Amino acid sequence: MAHAQAREGGLAASQGEEPGAPTTLRALVLLKALDFEGPFSVEATGGMAESASHLSDQLLAGGTALAGLILVFLGITLTSYEAYDAPQQGSVRYKYQRRAVIAFLGFACSLVAAASAVAATLGASSCWEMTGLTSLGLALFLTGVLAAVVVADFWQWR
Repeated sequence: MAHAQAREGGLAASQGEEPGAPTTLRALVLLKALDFEGPFSVEATGGMAESASHLSDQLLAGGTALAGLILVFLGITLTSYEAYDAPQQGSVRYKYQRRAVIAFLGFACSLVAAASAVAATLGASSCWEMTGLTSLGLALFLTGVLAAVVVADFWQWR
């Protein structure tokens, strides 16, 4: 309702009811009446910057948390490999090496996601956010692959 009245008022103003007002002033009054902030206003960019900062915070938290989880798994994997005697290590080397490589790749992708989040916060570039999202997605995928490998090895062992 207010928008319709503002449009009518703006139309009336453009038809000459306010003869002393310049055209740009009438347009600004109309835009203010319609609550139009524009793409470069403080409110419009502040909201986007706030959501970008929130995304960077979430990427940083997710990347570091997943990196920590994978690092714990990697430590357990290496410790359990070293628990075998030297003659037995040769027969299980491939299984543990495969787990370690997948875990290390996931760990590296998680760290890239966290570093990209820091770069996005400092540089405010959406390129860094997309790099972080992609890296975190890849790390999550590798974590799923790692879980599947562990379960498959368990079922073959039994």
